[in-house]
Amino acid sequence: MDSLFPDERPPPKARANHVAAYVDRCRELGVDPPKRVRGVLAKAVDELVAEGQPDDHIAAGVRLLADKGLRPSDLPFALVQAARRQERAALAEFVAEHGWPTGAAFVRGSHSGTYVYHPLGTDRPPDGWPYPRPSREEVEPVVSALASIGAFLSA
Repeated sequence: MDSLFPDERPPPKARANHVAAYVDRCRELGVDPPKRVRGVLAKAVDELVAEGQPDDHIAAGVRLLADKGLRPSDLPFALVQAARRQERAALAEFVAEHGWPTGAAFVRGSHSGTYVYHPLGTDRPPDGWPYPRPSREEVEPVVSALASIGAFLSA
């Protein structure tokens, strides 16, 4: 056995749920996957669950596998691609609602306020602002983290 802790096995429900979701999606698309395909997928799901991959990423990867007709052994690659799609969707939603961030956020104190740098700041920066606009590499992880906890509230 490859595991250092042989008693720690992925919960069977996690595997069954993901394989069932794959079968359901394939049937929606008009194909009934053979047992061998289901077995390969179950093994790939077990490996990802054992690695500690988030369930929502595995589910998105499984859906992408079914939608694109990929091999079940490609699940780790589909998982990465699906996670990137979720990040991009969260960023697109943020930008559609707020516009691209300026990097400036006006914060108020008890008697006055000042501007601070924040990757999602959308306030107009004051003259002489020493920071450039935030890059995609700065904005994407913050938006992704906020989206994962459901922090986007309508203004």
